[in-house]
Amino acid sequence: MKKFIILLMVCSCVLFAEDQIPFSKQPVELNSGVVSASRSMDAPVFRQIVSIPNAQWLRVHFSEYNLGQKSYVKITSLKDHGEQTLNAEQLKMWHDSSAYFNGSRVLVELFAAPQDTGVFINCSEVSAGEEGAAARSICGSEDDRVSSNDKRSGRLVPVGCTGWIIGNGYLTAGHCVDGHSVELLEFNVPPSDANGSINHPAPQHQYPVTGVVKYKNGGQGNDWCTFTVGPNSVTGLTPLQAQKSFFKVSNSITPQQIRITGYGVDNMPRGSTGSRNKDSQTQQTHVGPFSQLSGNTLRYTTDTTGGNSGSPVISETHNTTVGIHTHGGCGSWGGSNAGTSFKNSDLGKAIQLLSENSVFVDNTHPSATQTGDIFNPYHSISDAIEKNQDKSINVAPGIYNENIVVNRGVSINVITDVVVIGQSVESTPVVLNAVNGDKEINEEAVQVGTNFQIAKGANLVINAKSVTISSNINIPNGASLTINIVE
Repeated sequence: MKKFIILLMVCSCVLFAEDQIPFSKQPVELNSGVVSASRSMDAPVFRQIVSIPNAQWLRVHFSEYNLGQKSYVKITSLKDHGEQTLNAEQLKMWHDSSAYFNGSRVLVELFAAPQDTGVFINCSEVSAGEEGAAARSICGSEDDRVSSNDKRSGRLVPVGCTGWIIGNGYLTAGHCVDGHSVELLEFNVPPSDANGSINHPAPQHQYPVTGVVKYKNGGQGNDWCTFTVGPNSVTGLTPLQAQKSFFKVSNSITPQQIRITGYGVDNMPRGSTGSRNKDSQTQQTHVGPFSQLSGNTLRYTTDTTGGNSGSPVISETHNTTVGIHTHGGCGSWGGSNAGTSFKNSDLGKAIQLLSENSVFVDNTHPSATQTGDIFNPYHSISDAIEKNQDKSINVAPGIYNENIVVNRGVSINVITDVVVIGQSVESTPVVLNAVNGDKEINEEAVQVGTNFQIAKGANLVINAKSVTISSNINIPNGASLTINIVE
């Protein structure tokens, strides 16, 4: 009888670690009617303030619109003056909705292009942010999380989960997308208000979730999601390009300490020790002991709360992720929190599917095995070129002190930031943008331009101490590239 009671207690404490952002849909009346274009588009042809008293934030939903080819809508927060412009293509990518704007009032403006006809916008409702609360899964009596600023981890809204960047896509928990609304991924999240109501980053740090590639909501050890994200409408950059950082992934290392970095709630219930409401659903982190791997379930005594669902499970020693945080199970009595391991074969296949025609190179990855997949990348660019004849090569940022010979068609892609072949030097580099014939470069430092092109039949030889690459290099069949690192 006692064993049965204990099992009930354990099961009752296993919680999903999400925290739906509290909001309501509020009716509004915004109808521009069909408008005529101004000649210069310097001034809006329609403008209206949308106001929802006491709202923490607003998101405008457009029920109908025609923006033609060049017309656009502009939304501005009257609280912090964050603004966003959206044309027809961008508005569709953003699910016919705006970014999230702090405050209870926004200005909506319509700019019509002279060549567009029948231009109009209609809006019948907005999402308005409210206050809310959620459960905790703190291991022990104290919440030991601290504020953090890891560029690789973002907040999913309005579901209230954590999503994060890897070298070929984005990950979160499966239960975050199963029956829930996952619309935007936010980075550089500001502090919440004193009462715990969230604030949103500027529109240039918000990105539309464009699709769920695959997911499973199968309980502990089988709860995961891979998804895609579109470019920001203000900067034109993806999160990977803007944040210039991503998490390494591994299905082979054994962690000792586990770090969880995500967007959990804070000071719940109200009045608890710490009173850190400004931290609620902002990025926080904690390191705790790794407990065990049971099947495909990772267990650890790292503090988490609702909103941490989908967070990266990071091996602190390796600064490499080993899974996805999904469930709370800690309390003052003990217990452990849980996540899905990358040893889950379906999850591993789903991650590989995001870049099935590519191999990876990362000379700082902790995996001793080098098969070229994202979990076990090559440590050498030359190995990737030699051992793969038909796949593009994705290279992690770093310094690769090796000679390189390419004599076949191949695409070498820099995942983010820059790749240095050779050694870092202080000399101003010579920039190469195009090679149309045979050419030999002898310089201390060379930089391959962002729009670099090498013509078919051309042969380029670079002799240098340092060669910097910051974008993709496409070498056609019949061309060749040789990089010789000199002392």
